[in-house]
Amino acid sequence: MGYREAPNNSNTTCVPVCKDGCLNGKCTAPGVCTCDSGYTIDPNNSTGNSCIPVCAGGCANGVCTSPNVCTCHSGYIKDSTVSQSNRCVPHCPDGCINATCSAINTCTCLHGYTQLGNSSNVCKPACVDGCINGDCTSPNTCTCKVGYEKDVTDPTGSRCVPKCEHACVNAICTSPNLCLCTAGYVKDRTVTTNNICVRRIRRSSPTFEKWLDSQNREHTGAL
Repeated sequence: MGYREAPNNSNTTCVPVCKDGCLNGKCTAPGVCTCDSGYTIDPNNSTGNSCIPVCAGGCANGVCTSPNVCTCHSGYIKDSTVSQSNRCVPHCPDGCINATCSAINTCTCLHGYTQLGNSSNVCKPACVDGCINGDCTSPNTCTCKVGYEKDVTDPTGSRCVPKCEHACVNAICTSPNLCLCTAGYVKDRTVTTNNICVRRIRRSSPTFEKWLDSQNREHTGAL
């Protein structure tokens, strides 16, 4: 009992019988199913006659469809960062810039980055102290625009100020290579670099009168 004649055998050999069959295995004794290599008994099958494939390391976010072959669930793909991995990870079809694909079609910004406008997959660097006259090129790194340089008085490094190649004299550098005279001063027109300001002379002052006399003498001598 529990055996039957082997098919295509001249009634000399009997083989064991597994009443419910033996999926992905062989019936090695009456009612005993021995799984093929790469398979194991299905713990969810009470009959014990079904063997399911085994994937080394499991099959996260997927189904083990044959030995060491993991088929990912919808919305997931194989983890390309691990060689011969059976791990499935969320898939973001448009990719994630400065972010990780944390769920199906969902990007989560990396530390130090924040979402760019209405874009769902692009994150930009964040500078917590801002970036005046510059661009935030990486987390808390402010890169000055052309014509500007870091303000040495700013301990945060988040402020760029205009740069004047020729130092402003009696003036303030208000924009790249532009000196604005302080109160009471005017540009010295004799200087081509346009970076020096001299004290304004009132027409009613003795200094102006002396200057005007000297100009008149020079003009008269030239005649």
